[in-house]
Amino acid sequence: MPKPKLEKKLETPELVWRRSTCRVCGKGFDYSTTRAPAVCRDGDCRYKYHYKIEPQTWADHQPTLFD
Repeated sequence: MPKPKLEKKLETPELVWRRSTCRVCGKGFDYSTTRAPAVCRDGDCRYKYHYKIEPQTWADHQPTLFD
């Protein structure tokens, strides 16, 4: 007697996209991880955040009403 073939269906998990704001540049970006990243994928933002460079020394720093 031949064995019946089992049908296997491959399903990819659905990604849940969320939105976060970069702590360095303030731009919004999407992510799909369980934990929200602190900064966007821009290399400058990662560098500034990792080495804890003061925001007042950034070339693109613009003082606001609350500074």
